[in-house]
Amino acid sequence: MRQAFKAGFLLISFLSLELHSQTFVDNSVGLPRSYGWSTSLGDYDADGRLDLLCFDSATLFEPSLYRLQEDRTFAKVPLPFAPNNQGWVNSAWADFNGDGRLDLLLSSSSPSNQAQAAIWLQNPDGTFSEQPYHPAGNPRAWADFDNDGRLDIISDSPSGGLVIYWNDPGAGFASATQLPIVSAGRSLDLVDLDNDGDLDLALPSGAYRRIYRNDGYRHFVDTGVLLGSGVFADMNGDGLLDCVYSKDIGYGWNTIVQFNQGNFRFTDSTADTGGL
Repeated sequence: MRQAFKAGFLLISFLSLELHSQTFVDNSVGLPRSYGWSTSLGDYDADGRLDLLCFDSATLFEPSLYRLQEDRTFAKVPLPFAPNNQGWVNSAWADFNGDGRLDLLLSSSSPSNQAQAAIWLQNPDGTFSEQPYHPAGNPRAWADFDNDGRLDIISDSPSGGLVIYWNDPGAGFASATQLPIVSAGRSLDLVDLDNDGDLDLALPSGAYRRIYRNDGYRHFVDTGVLLGSGVFADMNGDGLLDCVYSKDIGYGWNTIVQFNQGNFRFTDSTADTGGL
């Protein structure tokens, strides 16, 4: 089984190299110095090309929007300055108000220089207008965690850990849930691992990720499950997301697939790929 998995993996890798071999051209002229992991992509003008939102380190981390043009060059788009002089650099695109245009969730600074979220709605003419909601903490992502059709915000809490601000009708983000999870500045994944229709949390735990189940009622439960720090994909077409990651075994690397058996049960399959 292991040898078959390895052979299949190597064959797919070989065919991918043969069939999809191509060159890449560096076309970053005019783009600012920024943190790659803080750059977000979104086709904000609906022209079929992805545009870039960066935080320019030369201008106190001012969010800067660059439109990808037809000739593959980037043009800077005027964007209202969201105060951010402390180096908080998170952003996310989504249609916040359901008008069919992508809006922005940005890190910004409060008058007392504390981290807070800033929401900028895109206007019909492609400009952006700041909204009066500024949940405290450095925003990490927005998603509909309770399936009410409105985007909520998950942020690094000012007191440590994570906090979810619930987007309630007429109340903005007045309601919040503090999560007993420490994840300041570290990556997080939002994935539905049990196919119940709501997003669960995969958060760093040492070299792995610990899984917290979303019960659908604004609570997250520690499942005790540890998955590798890799990517999620349905590897075997059974409708459940599996986890794929690489592990250093001392004399090389193993690629490990943790197959999702349902109800937060996972089984490992290993391919000795030698670092592929």
